[in-house]
Amino acid sequence: LGFENESYAGSGRHLIEENQSHHPRTDIARGYMTNSELERAVKEFGRRCSHISRIYSVPWRLYTDWFFITLFEGIFDFGISIGESVRGFPLWVIEISDKPGREEPEPAFKFIGNVHGDEPVGRELLLLLANWICDNYKRDPLVDLIVDKVHLHILPSMNPDGFSFRRRGNANNVDLNRDFPD
Repeated sequence: LGFENESYAGSGRHLIEENQSHHPRTDIARGYMTNSELERAVKEFGRRCSHISRIYSVPWRLYTDWFFITLFEGIFDFGISIGESVRGFPLWVIEISDKPGREEPEPAFKFIGNVHGDEPVGRELLLLLANWICDNYKRDPLVDLIVDKVHLHILPSMNPDGFSFRRRGNANNVDLNRDFPD
């Protein structure tokens, strides 16, 4: 795949399988990471790439999270999710920056994958992007520029329930792309 560290790529699922069945309906989830595998991949990324990343929570929970993290510092080796899906799956966000966790006067860019449950390729691509950045930081001037001058926020799956159900909407059958507040 052209990555310096292919350990995560080699252990991931294949996006395209050779001996596909000839059934009229294709199982869209086959070949992609399960929600549990996605969670493990995000946590592993957080451990492996902690020098330029963190898993973070939403602002209304910052005090609670700060207290929790301070009180139990070093006991837990993973971040706190920004919330959870209808069925309780954590929504993990990866921040990538030269100063993760600190506000800086630089542009921020948010990537959101898997808004529709039946469009799962984004969740895989966003993890590949994060790992590519981690593997190439301090090796590739373009990656250095991105990490040093931009705050990236990566939510690999906004709709893990829809992914599990293999449908566009979430567990309440709500199309998340049409349900943002005004």
